[in-house]
Amino acid sequence: MPTVSVVLCVFNQSEYLTEAIESILKQTFTDFEFIIVNDGSTDDSQKIIDSYDDPRIVTIKNSRNLGLSISKNMAHKLAKGNYIVACDGDDWNDKSRLQKQVNFMNENPDIDISGTNFAHIGTGKIIQKPRNDEEIIIALLEGCSICHGSTIFRKSSMEKYNLFYDENVLASVDYDLYSRCADILKLGNLQEVLYNYRMHRNQMTFYMSSKQVQFGDKVRNRELNRIIPQRTRDESEIHCKICRKDFAGIENDFEKSKRWLDRLLRANQESGCYDEKLFEKFVNRLKGNVIKAYCDSRFVLAKKYNLKLLKEYFSSPQNAFKVYNFKVTFGIVVKCFIQYKRTK
Repeated sequence: MPTVSVVLCVFNQSEYLTEAIESILKQTFTDFEFIIVNDGSTDDSQKIIDSYDDPRIVTIKNSRNLGLSISKNMAHKLAKGNYIVACDGDDWNDKSRLQKQVNFMNENPDIDISGTNFAHIGTGKIIQKPRNDEEIIIALLEGCSICHGSTIFRKSSMEKYNLFYDENVLASVDYDLYSRCADILKLGNLQEVLYNYRMHRNQMTFYMSSKQVQFGDKVRNRELNRIIPQRTRDESEIHCKICRKDFAGIENDFEKSKRWLDRLLRANQESGCYDEKLFEKFVNRLKGNVIKAYCDSRFVLAKKYNLKLLKEYFSSPQNAFKVYNFKVTFGIVVKCFIQYKRTK
């Protein structure tokens, strides 16, 4: 029996599929089976899959597109490994990924699901994910805090609690799964960049963007029930907009956003739902994003300068000189004082 079952679900990803497959086959850790599900592709994906003559590859070919959740569940039920590793057909993996993740899970038998940090292909920008279970659960209030393509699952834990992808969820399937798992299992993230993520116009994130928002917001609201089960619809909408960084109406939403984030802090202080210091750090980061967006809308776009706004700018939990560079910050301060002198 293999130690690891690698699962790759493919739907019309022929452009990048070769790179994705080879990044698994060339892993330094070799004790794995490689389950590739072709979910009804109409491009050359199956031709590429068939070109590999490797006994570790197990192919499932759906006659039509069944969707990500159904395809992944099929593969998870077929998997023989102690661990199940996820990856995507348009990304690629560091050659030491499997070895390091297996070592991490062996060394931490209390952890059931873990991911890694990742880099954006093209820009090289590194995305660091929260490290431990508490930080990951707090971050679920905002969004998916484990990179799905970098995930390794302890199969026995998933089977014990009958945890699978919800086949009624059409988007944000990973976010939904981790949210449900967080109530039962222990989560973690290995703080190394072992996965490389590609952004492109043909991926699900783009062509199902409205569904991503719809189903993602459902999970955010479910997470909010942990700390503030009684809230208004307006508060739920403000929270989701902040977490999605949807700041199109920030001039109208600014005060409401600040009040909501203050309420989050008070609710945690009263309930003790999350570690107080970690939660305060999390909320302050969201508050910094809100203030930065508001300042952008006034300083940068509308070019409106006043001392009240300047005070908001320097009250940001983010260091002011990280919001803008020194030159921009100095210019804003000067223009605010000039405007003050003119109106005095």
